[in-house]
This record gives sequence, structure tokens and C-alpha cells, in this order.
Amino acid sequence: MDDKGFMTLKTLQHYFHEQLDSIYGQNEVSSFFRLLIEHILNIKPVELALAPNQTISKAIEKQFDEVIKRLQREEPIQYIIGETEFIGLPFKVNKHTLIPRPETGELVQWIIEESNYKTQIPNPDSYWLQQQTTNNKQLTILDIGTGSGCIAVSLAKSLPGAKVYAIDISKNALNVAKENAILNNVEVNFIKADILNQKNWNLGFGNLVFDLIVSNPPYVRELEKASIKNNVLRHEPHLALF
Repeated sequence: MDDKGFMTLKTLQHYFHEQLDSIYGQNEVSSFFRLLIEHILNIKPVELALAPNQTISKAIEKQFDEVIKRLQREEPIQYIIGETEFIGLPFKVNKHTLIPRPETGELVQWIIEESNYKTQIPNPDSYWLQQQTTNNKQLTILDIGTGSGCIAVSLAKSLPGAKVYAIDISKNALNVAKENAILNNVEVNFIKADILNQKNWNLGFGNLVFDLIVSNPPYVRELEKASIKNNVLRHEPHLALF
């Protein structure tokens, strides 16, 4: 601290590691700290290196203390800051939505690449997509179990001519997904329904025929709970996991 009792960024960083390294390891804690100083203080990592003796207020110090407590309970950093990045796009997340995974990003990127929708250049290895891109046909896409909307919103963003529908059983998740559509300036038709109930299959989209149906459904069996890390098991929505 300086003579007036204010903590410096360097001291805060040391304290952050002191409290969390034993749980996460030094490298991950460093990553958390960089995210937080940018989110809370709007300070880039390079600025931290150039001005380590910059002081912070008691209010900010208290805010970091609260974050440390949440991280000690193994709450995901994405929930703490309320946002994450998915294939280069910003997304809001909270306890009602899964945190988007890199593997899901790979799926979305594959769909975008295979569709060749922007250029209308058919891929000889993807006959069904050739049919959709022929004559500039508009793709109609359904995302089942949309959660944060990361799949639907990303496809709508990257395939601007597509008509995208997204369905989820959770009203709270859909509220987040709608925010993410607005955040990324895209139009997605969101529908609240249980896809496992056949009576809902025509709900909201009538007799539409979809060119592409994509889903990242609950994928963990109940008996596998014991092997799941606490940051997932204790904090991410079980409705979307199991």
C-alpha cells in the first residue's frame, strides 16, 4: 500500500495469487486477474506491466475481495463478470445458462464453413448444402436447447441471410439468449417449449421445413456426476447438463 493506505495494482495482484493459487494454479489465476482488471478497471494487461504502482480505491479493493470469495467457492469467472467470448463474439452468461465450450465453437465454425452461404460456392463434399445454396436459397435453421443462444446467434451473425429459430425449455435461459441476440445485432426467433414433448413440435414454427437442425443437448449421465469438477457441478445449470 502507499502512504495513504491505498493498495497498488502490484500488491493486489500478489494478494490475488496468495488467495487463489492453491485452488487453480498460478497460470489460471493470472488469467483471471487480467480479465478482472480489464472488466472492473478497464485496464489492459500491458498497462498493468507499465504502471504496477497505480493505486486503487477502497471500494475497488472491496469489489476484488468479493470476487476472490466467489472464486474460492469455485464459481466460474464467466459468471462472476457476467460475460464470455464465443468464436470472437461477446455473450452474456449467468447461472441459468451453460458457459459456451470450445467444442461447440468448432461445431458452429464447421457449419459456417460448410454452408459457404456468403459466397454461394458449393462444397462438392456436402451435397445437401449444395442444394441449399443453389439459386441463393435462404437457409432455415433450428437450434434445439439454445441456452445462452451462442449457436443460434453466431449462425445468424455469420449467415446473415439465414432464418434462425431457437428453442429451449428454460424461460430464464431464453431471456439471456434474447439479450445476446440484441448484443450482437441479429434476429433470432426464440421459442419456449420442451422439444421432448411431441405436442410442441409445431409450436412457433408451424409447418416449416428446416435445412439444418443443430443441438448441443444435455450430455452428462447422472451416474457421471461424481467425476465432474466443482466449478461445473455446483454452478452450471443441471437442466442443461444432465
